[in-house]
Amino acid sequence: MWYYWIFFALTMALIIFGVAFSLAYRGRKPVCPVEFAPPECKLIHFSAFWHGYTKKCDLSALIVQWAQMGCVKIQKDGKRDVILIKKKKLPEHRSPAEKKYFDALFNKRKVYSSREINSGAHRYDRQIIGMAVSDLLNEATSPIVYAKGVMTARSLVIGSSLLCAFLLLAFFSIVNDGYGMLIFIAVMIFIYCAATKGLVQIWDEFNSGRGGSIFYRFLNVIVTVMTLFVMVPFALFYGLLMNLVYDPALDYANLLLINDIWILLCIIFAPKIIKKRTEESQRLYGKMLGFKKFVQMAEVRKLQTLLEEIPDYYDEILPYCMVMGLSSKIDKKFAYLKVAAPEWAIGFDLDDMARSVFSCIKSAVKVKPVKDD
Repeated sequence: MWYYWIFFALTMALIIFGVAFSLAYRGRKPVCPVEFAPPECKLIHFSAFWHGYTKKCDLSALIVQWAQMGCVKIQKDGKRDVILIKKKKLPEHRSPAEKKYFDALFNKRKVYSSREINSGAHRYDRQIIGMAVSDLLNEATSPIVYAKGVMTARSLVIGSSLLCAFLLLAFFSIVNDGYGMLIFIAVMIFIYCAATKGLVQIWDEFNSGRGGSIFYRFLNVIVTVMTLFVMVPFALFYGLLMNLVYDPALDYANLLLINDIWILLCIIFAPKIIKKRTEESQRLYGKMLGFKKFVQMAEVRKLQTLLEEIPDYYDEILPYCMVMGLSSKIDKKFAYLKVAAPEWAIGFDLDDMARSVFSCIKSAVKVKPVKDD
């Protein structure tokens, strides 16, 4: 039928529109000069420039930075519990939100115990810490990471895929006389979009909060497999549709296939592709990649020379390596150099210190949510 080609042309126009926006706002590879030190900026801003947004788990690296400044000591207490001992207040030049978070952890006390704070008697303290974390994360959004129009482009591209779904629904409503199959198609499109988007949100949530643990990697594989299985209902739908209502004279199988592939690409991959950064963000990101390359590729002799020139080099780069997921890498690199254990870290194995500190503090400062009565 002649109107099939109208729907086909509209669908292709939406796809071309989405591809054009994706290419216009795609992330570009930055210039990556080799850097032996990370770029100078606030640690929470460093997290924002590295990930695209500040991850809550990176507040653990901030506490390590406090320890290096002599404001706290970190003591390992059991497998998952950590004690933070307050030594002095944060310097005046630290941001108000950061000082509020520090004061919330040590509210009228000198010692923060993860085991104690998560007990039932400290409901109010957990509420104060939660509000301080929110303020600190809100402050961390101040650096502009992505170029103007990136979020709009993502919305338009994903919106184009949904418009394709509605075009498909409109076409089926014309070629089918009964409402039963039309309702079935609408329900399947809804299930497809909701399930796929839901699984992507689950993936992002665990990506922002679980770091690089074995459990996270296992869960990542499971979620990926589940995302693929979202296509199973649609596969059943294809078979039912072809058997019940398909008419060779109405060649809409291609339209159906093109629409569904485009929806899948937009919902899952568009947010990963559309990541154009501002010039300043691109420059800093390039320096970060250059520093990461140095940590991964540097020879032990080079690191030894740096430690002789900068005795505190290991302590200074430690929080930034934690943010970049290089904890295990620097543990392996510096294990050969027999670097002395920092005086602020008590009870940690030096050979596995960076990964262990990051993992333990991350669990310690993640307080249980306060439920409403």
